[in-house]
Amino acid sequence: MDPALIVALAVCGFGALWCFVFKILSAFGWGKLAQKHTSYGPPTGVTLKWQSLVLGKVMHYNRCLTIHVGRAGLSLEMPRFFRFAHPPLRIPWSAVRYLKEVNTIAGRKFLYDLGTPRITRIAFYENVHRAIQERPGA
Repeated sequence: MDPALIVALAVCGFGALWCFVFKILSAFGWGKLAQKHTSYGPPTGVTLKWQSLVLGKVMHYNRCLTIHVGRAGLSLEMPRFFRFAHPPLRIPWSAVRYLKEVNTIAGRKFLYDLGTPRITRIAFYENVHRAIQERPGA
């Protein structure tokens, strides 16, 4: 078999596996939010890059998100390379509800419910929580 064909098949197979895994991962919360809160415009407000969060009870996004805290709402973006099945989100403030602070072994987390009615729960770390609390018009 031709080595170039083997390399091409391996690259295509890896790409297909990558897309499949990201589609499955999005089913644990991001995909549900995207059905109602996909963002179509450029985000505004305070930008926090390389942030972490916990979405639902299962999905941990560690140091891979850009979060925008603006007047229109809370925007979440994955880097372009990881964006398959994870479109940019913009959740209006009317659909973001603070619940409580939780101390974990990884540090303090701040729980919010997203969606009206609730679609999922999200946990932010302190710097994102502080930006949300200090946003213009809060």
